[in-house]
Amino acid sequence: MATKIAGRWFFLYGFSKNERSNIDKDELRVLQEVARELLGFDDRQLAIALAAGEIVEICDGDDKA
Repeated sequence: MATKIAGRWFFLYGFSKNERSNIDKDELRVLQEVARELLGFDDRQLAIALAAGEIVEICDGDDKA
């Protein structure tokens, strides 16, 4: 599950389709809550979460992190 707002992508959970077909309703609800919280973070809050290791930044070759 991933979402993009204002040029930011948040990847929350991934799995191989050969491991399971989909997430259940409870998992979806929790992931949506986490996404709402992350999307509300300002730059300072994101920097704090990054520094604490609570989130990880992943960049491709075109990104300037």
